[in-house]
Amino acid sequence: MHVAAIALVRRLAGGHGWARARTIMRAVHAGDLETAVAAVDASHAELDRERAEVADVLRA
Repeated sequence: MHVAAIALVRRLAGGHGWARARTIMRAVHAGDLETAVAAVDASHAELDRERAEVADVLRA
């Protein structure tokens, strides 16, 4: 069980960063899926903003 959790948090960190991965994992372990999903959504929104900024710079 612990090995699977460590593998998962490493994958999460690769895409969402360590701080957000810890937030997600703590929320999941506490049964707070709303907070976990909100953290993932926030990460996706941040990535979308960053991609838009890069696209704007490339168009300039």
